[in-house]
Amino acid sequence: MDGQDQKPELLDEVRRKMRLHHYSIHTERSYISWIKRYVGFHRMSCREDLADGERKIEAFLSELAVKGKVSPSTQNQAMNALVFLYKRVLEQPLGGAIDAVRAERTVNLPVVLTREEVGRVIRSRCCTSRTWRQAMERCICLMRWSANIRRRPGNGAGSICFRRGTLRAIP
Repeated sequence: MDGQDQKPELLDEVRRKMRLHHYSIHTERSYISWIKRYVGFHRMSCREDLADGERKIEAFLSELAVKGKVSPSTQNQAMNALVFLYKRVLEQPLGGAIDAVRAERTVNLPVVLTREEVGRVIRSRCCTSRTWRQAMERCICLMRWSANIRRRPGNGAGSICFRRGTLRAIP
């Protein structure tokens, strides 16, 4: 009757609690993965090693941001998994604030050119007028194709035709 006195494995208990609270299976897998990484990071071997959670969570999240170079949303997901572990599974409320180094947001560059930039590109063309005209026709055709407009843009040889969602040149 020894087996009844033992607590279940930590990850089994996490799974049980998550299913009890109707978490998605994808969230469950993600949280389990983050908890495994956390336990491995601190080389924990028993439940007693999980004491002093704020300091250990802070160190783990800071490591993710600095050396792991994760995105802020990834760091938030890891923090939510560890907060779930401590609050719901271990029932150890996290008293202090977790002041981990925050991951930096990446700056997205604009994809669209301004009117002035388009004008500079057109004015600085470095090819013959025939090849330039063909390149412009192809660009227009590709834009129509990406907008799901299926039509034959030209009626001469070498024009581009769209059929069944594919792009092919007409000889």
